[in-house]
Amino acid sequence: MLIPDQSPRSRRLPAPDIHRETLPTLEAVPVYETVQGGMSPFDLFGAIRHNWGRVLLSIVLGAFIGIGLAILLPRTWHAEGLLVIETQELGIPELATVRSARTVEPWGGRSEARILTSRALVERAVLDLGLQFDDRYNRTLRPTILEMMRRADWLPIWLRQSLSDLAPAPRIDGEMVAEIVENVQKDLSANSEERSYAISLGYTGKDATTAAKLVNSLMELYIAQEVEAKKSANFKASEQLRSRVEELGKDLEERREAIRAMEAEADLVEAGGGSFRSQELAAIAEERRRIEAERSAVERDLQQIDTAGTAGRANVLNADLITPRLRALLASEADLERTLAESSSEFGPLHPRMVALQNELADVRGDIDGELASLREGVARNVALLRAREQSLDRQLEQASGAAATTARGRAMVEQLKEEVLSAQALYDLYRSRYEQTVANLELFNADARIVSHAAPPQHPSSPGMLLLGLVGACIGGAVGAGLLIMRHWARGGLGSPDEVGMLAGLPTLGALPRIGGWFGLGSKFHDRVLDESGSVLAETVRGILFRIQRSEVSGRPAKVVMVTSPMPKDGKSSLTVAIARVAAEEGLRCLALDCDFRRPSIASALGVRPALSLDDFMDGLVELEDVLVRDKRSRAHFIPARGTANCSRSFLERRRLRRLIQAARQHYDLILIDTPPVMKVIDPLILSGLADACVLVVSWKAATRSSIQESVRRLESAGTALIGVIMTRVGGQVPASYVYGGSDSYESY
Repeated sequence: MLIPDQSPRSRRLPAPDIHRETLPTLEAVPVYETVQGGMSPFDLFGAIRHNWGRVLLSIVLGAFIGIGLAILLPRTWHAEGLLVIETQELGIPELATVRSARTVEPWGGRSEARILTSRALVERAVLDLGLQFDDRYNRTLRPTILEMMRRADWLPIWLRQSLSDLAPAPRIDGEMVAEIVENVQKDLSANSEERSYAISLGYTGKDATTAAKLVNSLMELYIAQEVEAKKSANFKASEQLRSRVEELGKDLEERREAIRAMEAEADLVEAGGGSFRSQELAAIAEERRRIEAERSAVERDLQQIDTAGTAGRANVLNADLITPRLRALLASEADLERTLAESSSEFGPLHPRMVALQNELADVRGDIDGELASLREGVARNVALLRAREQSLDRQLEQASGAAATTARGRAMVEQLKEEVLSAQALYDLYRSRYEQTVANLELFNADARIVSHAAPPQHPSSPGMLLLGLVGACIGGAVGAGLLIMRHWARGGLGSPDEVGMLAGLPTLGALPRIGGWFGLGSKFHDRVLDESGSVLAETVRGILFRIQRSEVSGRPAKVVMVTSPMPKDGKSSLTVAIARVAAEEGLRCLALDCDFRRPSIASALGVRPALSLDDFMDGLVELEDVLVRDKRSRAHFIPARGTANCSRSFLERRRLRRLIQAARQHYDLILIDTPPVMKVIDPLILSGLADACVLVVSWKAATRSSIQESVRRLESAGTALIGVIMTRVGGQVPASYVYGGSDSYESY
């Protein structure tokens, strides 16, 4: 314990009988090579480690947020099925003019994938599964706060009735179905790789079974839709064939009735004639029948061409009339119509691709019309020629029939009609055969796709679990916390390395003291540890600071009286003053430390004493120096504590007794330390600097800023203070060995 030294021996100041070796001296200018400014990774790590509690708190908070999200967010399940597009087509040659062959491009799977996720198909699946009645998909079916309050029996009846009126009614209308369909489409995914016909259809839902059912329903509806489209197309083709068969059958029956009528008429009239005329008449009649049959066939072709041109359906033409160019144009028209229909679900009508497809389709249809016109022109010329030939034969037949009997003419007409009946019968049989084949194959068509793998209910949810979200939240929280600390450090102008502080102040860095303290403020104090652990790094650091102070000189003289100040309060200058004094005494130096911080004195509390008299009393002239001097029994250093006074004016600080005290102490002490208030708070250090040979600026790595250091140096230099260096305290992170060990690179070099 420290007590005031009141013995007679202590009242007489000792003579300087302790010899010490003269040390090399240095001017009060920077003596260390500075480095570029900025914070190194070690400084950033030190800033984080210095605030490790906040970083840990942000990590824990982030983990709790992640776990909370995992609890609050609904779990989702992902079901997936596989569909394959078939590239082979069932071939029926007789239906070549009715059904167009399906062309599957290497990228065809992508078009089918868009169809699988189309709105129409999804809406059918939603309605089939009844998702509009499921509260997981229909938000109006979920219980609201008003609904739960309405069911609370402990509430008054009138209040529950009022809540019933306020609660929204469940909706299962078209708008809600449309909303459900849109939400389902957002969670649907249909993927097809490059040059692949396999389509992977997946859905992420709120229920495993429902997700699998929805995927399977979409694939089955797609296949059913494909089959239905084929059946519909072939049904229309069969209806056209049936109508044509009925027309041909009616014409065939009329021709047979005409033959029977003419045969009956021939039985009533008997006439004879010469054999030559009969043969001539028979030859002319045969030729006329042939020309007439050919003309009829050509006229039917012309009628088909006119029908195709008027109705815009070139597929009703006979295969014999379709030229290779027309067949190619029809195939191009079918491909363009299918491509246009598939692209309409992805692009708008004004999209450049849609406009280009429509223009190309119009050009193809124009070419088809031109080809039909050219074909009709040729058939029309043939009809005109056949009619002229028929008229010529009619005139010949009329001339020959004048010489023939009525019976012979009738027989010729009957034969002609029979030939026509045979031709009509052949055409009727052909169309009837096509119609029967079409009807027979209506149920044989398969879809162009098949399900390779049905979707099964997933066993594990696809949404992130509690552990994963907790870890992610902890990582994000730690990163955010560390980032905020670094940003805060930079925003407030925080300090980096000791070299940066020295370069900023334009002064040498005398040393850097690490942050010291136990848990919750427990553990020995800094000025006690330099004695308790004299061989520690901390003690060696203080010795290095003392060594550098001794090596300094001002105006060619050693700095014996050194003022210790700081930019801001609580920078550790008082504890450092006590520690330097104790180490100096341990090194054999006669050291005196004065507490001139009259506003907030702290040396007495640091020493653990409550002296009855203080420096304030001495300056007031109430006591002598021997009455206020306190000797440290542990280190033999001398201290003069202050009690604190409200009267701390300039006149008080400039009293002659204080100046005489310093002058007398110069004769009896090797080192005199003056602890002063913060230079950024009061002007006391500027007034007291006239008593000191030099000044040491103590900077707290945690609290000091660049601006405060620069302003402190400016104020001290403006008062004529000789600054010999900067000492950093409470340094976090790694401190270079040249500062921790007082200038040596490593402890082993001693």
